[in-house]
Order: sequence, then C-alpha cells, then structure tokens
Amino acid sequence: MHLGGPQVKAAAAAALDAGTHAALIHFLEVGQHEARAKDEAAKPKPQAKPPIKVQSKAPAKPQAKPPVKAPAKRG
Repeated sequence: MHLGGPQVKAAAAAALDAGTHAALIHFLEVGQHEARAKDEAAKPKPQAKPPIKVQSKAPAKPQAKPPVKAPAKRG
C-alpha cells in the first residue's frame, strides 16, 4: 500500500532504516501523526470563491396601463 505524503513516507523510511523496535513504535504512535500534519500544512489552500449573487424571485411589478381616453363627442 502506498499511502501518505512525502513527510509520512520519509518518517516511515527513517523508522525502518533505524532498524529498531523502538523506532517503529515511535513512528506508529507519534511520528506518523506529526509527519501527516506537516504534509497537510504544505498542501496548497483552495482559493475562496466569490459569493454567488442570488437574484430575487419576487414577482415583477405590473406595468401601469396608459389611461383610456373617452371617445370624442360629435356634435
């Protein structure tokens, strides 16, 4: 299995290279967590997206109708 970032892999390799039971236990109990924190801190942070403008769903105001003129009187 190939999991972990570069810091975790380096810490694991150092524990294996030390060749002692104590080094392996230290990696499992402490070292892997410290190394993972370093890997997470080194990751690029996602940029915040600008807020989405939501348009109101309010009904449109009715258009005023022009007044109707009365027919001219003939006379």
